[in-house]
Formats: sequence, C-alpha cells, structure tokens
Amino acid sequence: RLPRDMSLDRTRGLRLLCVGQTLQLAGLSVSMPYLALYLNTERGLGMGRVGLFLAVTVLSGAFGNAVGGRLSDRVGRKSVMLAALCARSAFTWLLAAAIADGWSLSGIALVQMAGAFTGNLYFPAAQAWVAERWQRHERLEAFGWLRVAANLGWAVGPALGGFFLGGSYAPMFQVTSLVCLATAVYLRFALDERAPAGPVNCGEAPCIAIPPPNGVAAWAGAVYEPFSGPVDRRFARFCLWTVALGAVMSQLVAPLSVHAVRYAGVAPGDVGLLFSINGFLVVALQAPLAKALRRWRISRSLWGGTLLYALGYGSVGYMHDFSGLAAAMAVITLGEITVSPGLSTLSANLALPEELGRYAGLNGFAHNVGAALGPLIGGL
Repeated sequence: RLPRDMSLDRTRGLRLLCVGQTLQLAGLSVSMPYLALYLNTERGLGMGRVGLFLAVTVLSGAFGNAVGGRLSDRVGRKSVMLAALCARSAFTWLLAAAIADGWSLSGIALVQMAGAFTGNLYFPAAQAWVAERWQRHERLEAFGWLRVAANLGWAVGPALGGFFLGGSYAPMFQVTSLVCLATAVYLRFALDERAPAGPVNCGEAPCIAIPPPNGVAAWAGAVYEPFSGPVDRRFARFCLWTVALGAVMSQLVAPLSVHAVRYAGVAPGDVGLLFSINGFLVVALQAPLAKALRRWRISRSLWGGTLLYALGYGSVGYMHDFSGLAAAMAVITLGEITVSPGLSTLSANLALPEELGRYAGLNGFAHNVGAALGPLIGGL
C-alpha cells in the first residue's frame, strides 16, 4: 500500500486530470459529431465519400496516438498534453475559418488531418500519466474515472452543438477551439508533471531512461520509433482485436448520426440528445460497474462488452424513431462502459514501466485504425 500522503496526492491529480478531460471532450463534442452532417447536407457528399473523408482524417489521428505515446516517454506526459491541446485549438480555429469561407474539400481535409494528428498526441500521454501512478489491480477503476470525465463532457457538448444547427457550422468549431485552449491553460497550472516515487513506477522524475529528442533527426525518429522496437506478443494480438473493436465503436458518431436523420426520421437537432444519453449513462454507470468488474478477468469483461455491442448495434436497424434509437443507444453504452476501461488497462498491464507511453500509443493507433475503417464501411 502507498503512504497516505502519496495516495492523496495521486487521487487529487486524477481528479484534476478528469476535470481537464471533461473540458476537452465537451469542447470537441460541440462540433465533431456534426462534421459528417455538414459534409453530407451542406457540401453534398454521398455517405461513401463522407466515410472516406473521415477514414483519412481518423487515420491521421491514429499516427498521432502512436507518436504521442513515445514522445510522452521522452519529454514528459504534461508537456505532450499541453502541446497537443494548443495545436488542436489552432487547427480547429483554422477549420472553422475554412468552413465559413467555403474552402475546397481537400483544404478542409488537410486542416482536419493536421488537427487530428496533433490533437491525438494528448490521449496516450494522459493514459500513461495515470498508469505510472496506479498499480495494476487499480488501473481499471482509475481508467474508468477517466472515461466518466470524458463522457460527462460528451453528454453536454453535442446538445450544445445542436443549438448551432439553425445557422452556420463554423461557430461550433470556434467554440471547440476556445475550449481546447482553455483546457491547456487549466492543465498548465493544475497538473503536476513529476512522476511519483514509490512502487507504482520506476523512481524519480523524469523516471524514463530514454533521452529526449536532440536535433531534427531525433525528433523525426519519434514518428517511426514507436513501431520499430519489440513488443509483447500478447499485446500484438490484442492490438489486432482492438482494430476490430475500433471499427465497431466508431459507428457511434458519424454513421449513426446520419442514419438517425436520413432513415429513422430523427430531427437533426435531436441527434445531439442521442449522444447525451450515451454520455450521461456512462457518467452514471461507469464507476459502479468498474468496481463490480474488479473481480473479473479483464478479458472476460471485454468478452461480455463485445456481446452487448453486438446486441445494441444489431437492434439499430429495427428502430424507426427517436425512442427506439434511444433504447439501442442504451445497450450500446453498456457495451462501451464494459469494454473501454479494459482496453487501456490491459495495454498498461502488458507494458514495462519505461514503455507505458509507447504501449498506450500503439494501442491507440490500433483503435484509430479501426475507427478509420468504421466510418468508411458504415458510409458505404
């Protein structure tokens, strides 16, 4: 057991990180769930092309995950998180300008790809920050709280974004940009960079015995280095299954939102309420379910969660109004809260202390490869 003051310090740190997670996801979900609708309704793209657009940009984010995890091992978790938030803010503001000025679709795609790459540097750094402070048997619950925080933001953001649908889409993305910048300022002053001493990790800050990048070649190496070293064979197999799960989980945003409007008769302004149902259910159920699942093997939790996903998504095609889709969303959400913390926990548990960021980044890369395939297949 950790000393009481160390335990209190890491608990406080997790709470502060969760506040930042809520702020960021609230900002992102104001606009991002509506990007597919914008492309389909305002720019006249067929859903096949919308799926291709989203696949390319999500794949860019996948590489951001891989690079961000390894960079966080080198230069520190907090530094990578702050840089990612500031870059996401800048590119999202540029995306708002591109939408307002009617840029070409290729220009919008390039800006969105840059924002996805730099913004996704954040998530493996945040996961590694948690993993190096919480022991193996505690991580499922700790990552569960991170999911609660993210979904609290996810519950609020889409509903706010729905208010903008009567006018231009550009203000949605301006709000996202400002919230990401505000989150960076908050974390700059609230979050402690120092890695804790004690049994959870390998010692004093910066803890990781990997030199920081020095020179252009070393920084460029951070792009391919995550893929070049050896990995646990179990982790490699796990990442292959994560690709499949990512394809399933990504149906929640773009394909489901367009399906709801075009085929199930849901008003565009009510699409955000479906996402809010998802977010509020995660907030209400994630923590107690994480406690209940502590006695289960992580693989068993993932197995049960995928069955719930199958049931939830399988029922979507039989629902033809808002209430039916809301019921399907509830089942999908039960799958999400059973699966998601286990993905982060198993990844961290298979990693060596000096590889926490790299493994989080590679698992995020696998998830985002699936998330790129998901809208592409769903759009077709």
